[in-house]
Amino acid sequence: MSFIAAITWLGRSFYRFLFSTLKFFQEHKVLSLMLFLSFMMKYFLAGWNSYWLDELYSVYERGILFNSAAEVLHYHQQRTSGMPLYEFILFNWMQLFGHTEVATRTLSIIYVTLATLFLYLFTLKIFGRRVAIFTTLLFTFSYIAVYYSLESRYYGQTLFLCTLSSYLLLLYLKSLKNNYSLKKLLLNKYFILLAFSNVALMLTFPFNYFFLAAQGLFVLFYFLYQNRQAKIIDNCIKVFYIYMSQLTIMGLLWNLSIFTRVILIFVNATNRLFAGNDFVNNSSFSNNVAATNGGQHFIPFKNPITIFIDYVVEPNFNLPSLFYSFLALMLVYALFKYGISFYRRDSNSNFSPRKIYIFYLFLWTFLPCLLVYFLFSVGQLDKLHMRYLVFCTPPLIVLLAITLEQGVCLFDRFIKSLQCFSLRRHYIRYSLLYAIIVTTLFTLPGGYAAATYEKENWRGIANQIVQQIHRDTEHEYIVIETAWRKPHVLDYYFKRFSDQVRVYNIIRRTEEGWLESGEGYEPPFMSTDSLRDIEAHDYLILTFTHHTINHFPQTEKYLSERYILHFSQLDEDGRGYLVFSTQSYR
Repeated sequence: MSFIAAITWLGRSFYRFLFSTLKFFQEHKVLSLMLFLSFMMKYFLAGWNSYWLDELYSVYERGILFNSAAEVLHYHQQRTSGMPLYEFILFNWMQLFGHTEVATRTLSIIYVTLATLFLYLFTLKIFGRRVAIFTTLLFTFSYIAVYYSLESRYYGQTLFLCTLSSYLLLLYLKSLKNNYSLKKLLLNKYFILLAFSNVALMLTFPFNYFFLAAQGLFVLFYFLYQNRQAKIIDNCIKVFYIYMSQLTIMGLLWNLSIFTRVILIFVNATNRLFAGNDFVNNSSFSNNVAATNGGQHFIPFKNPITIFIDYVVEPNFNLPSLFYSFLALMLVYALFKYGISFYRRDSNSNFSPRKIYIFYLFLWTFLPCLLVYFLFSVGQLDKLHMRYLVFCTPPLIVLLAITLEQGVCLFDRFIKSLQCFSLRRHYIRYSLLYAIIVTTLFTLPGGYAAATYEKENWRGIANQIVQQIHRDTEHEYIVIETAWRKPHVLDYYFKRFSDQVRVYNIIRRTEEGWLESGEGYEPPFMSTDSLRDIEAHDYLILTFTHHTINHFPQTEKYLSERYILHFSQLDEDGRGYLVFSTQSYR
């Protein structure tokens, strides 16, 4: 009887959930239309680009080459970096839907669609439907949302989890109702949901800890602001319990090795600093900057504002500097307006989530940039990508929508003093039209660039090689791949196009670097056994997929001196392949 009652309860709960969901989307028709159209647009674009290197690592190296999900988890336990949740989910996803570009990228599209939904819900509860629709339009067509919808990596999952976590935080803090006892804080259904969403963030990408740091600081601010009768130390202890419990859950579900790695990084960095190897004075390190984000360079002693502009703002909004100045002024005005309301609040005034969550958005957007600055400076790291700060885009979009609305209010006062015309009323009446216009000017160009961005054409290169080998049945070919490391990820496409063509060996960038050092290093492909295998074939194909031919000058020189170049199939960037005749020596 109890089993039947449980099944009945589950059935009724599912029915209520389904009914409330359908009712919600019926009431929010504009949101429903945006989610549907953006999903379908991205779905049809999902197979347009080939996988690139990082996607092949997730799909092939940590997916297809494993026999079970347990092997995926074991692999990540042995790694020095990286977390397993996305690739664990992706592995099981591929068991159901396959491993083609459309199949795996659909998972990312679903994640970003859910991120859009929860960003809408978060904004709706604080600022109302008008700002929520405005924000959703801007985010849907932003560069980050479009680009990482079309990539089989964990950044779409990060966007989903950070917006879900923020929405659950809003519900959690609202449910406290000025009761800040530990029992109310921890034995709370919203806290349980929040904890598991934050644990999922920790298990997705190490940089997500910066988002959690911003969220934790806001929770402390919230407690200090709302629970003024308590001592500061008591509020700090409560926030410590909230987030330490989440770290404990993460440690129980996974392992604690990630904390050991973080400690070692800072210990090693401290030792280098005390040894006098400060990053500012280390010229070799300062000159070895990494090219990222379309040719930009990250120099560790840049200030956090520069990091914010280069890696958060500019990927989404490519605007003239005058627009940035105007938006900055409007943002300062909005923050000043809400900050005054904080200062003037008395003990009897009602709580206004709209005011206090401005501070959360500010922390969510800017604090990770500050923390990245300190980590990269102290840790002497030199390679920063915009994808490391992908979780800063949702709050940036909300702040943009709020800033523009405050600009309307400010200019409305000025226009009213000149003539009898209300800009604010006109804006409210035609808010959807204005939202479309602003989206077209601000974020749609970036979204279009992300949708039409041509990635490294691994698929096309592999297909050309297979066709070349299959057409020439009279000769034998051997393929060597230039790569960062093993395995032979180009084999993913070779296996899709051919039953015979496979990569024989790889030449790594580190091996090319050792060749350039002039210390007499002999890479594996130059060994006697390897050369014997190569020369047992008629032609050697050397591929350049992720790297270009310019990255391997010593390798090209060695092969060109030993063999005659049969023909070259390289694009203008230097990617493609070379064919050497191994039977014709110079």
